[in-house]
Amino acid sequence: MRRIPATTLLVLASALLVLLLASCGDGGSAPASPSPVVSGTHARERVIGPFTWRTTDGFTSVRAGEPYKVVLRVTSGYDEPTLPIVAAPEEGDTIEFEATRVEPVDGESGSFYTFRLELPEPGRWTVSATAGRAAASVQVDVQPAPGHAPS
Repeated sequence: MRRIPATTLLVLASALLVLLLASCGDGGSAPASPSPVVSGTHARERVIGPFTWRTTDGFTSVRAGEPYKVVLRVTSGYDEPTLPIVAAPEEGDTIEFEATRVEPVDGESGSFYTFRLELPEPGRWTVSATAGRAAASVQVDVQPAPGHAPS
């Protein structure tokens, strides 16, 4: 088995991230459901290791102070009821989230988790998920909320 250097993997993951960020759409929020389900239709996906980050538009419509729905599929065997998420700005304090396990509709394998990403300030954020020993991060460029000038 040939080993791939970590820097090569990082470059490949970054390239994938750039391609997926080029996608656009509407990332509006959906109402809460008493028994949430996950469907693979009309979603943008970003695969990093055993994590698939599923959103409506690849994080392109994230706005400061507004909730943005994210679904994570984890295929590493992790099946806990919650999944820890941390968001870190380029400068400032981190924010912790807890994604809740949901049941898939389409019979896909893996464990699915959903959470509402709500970041208080515009700018570049690193959003990270950890499932046991597996971890993955995505870069999110948060736009100012409508009617607010960038700080």
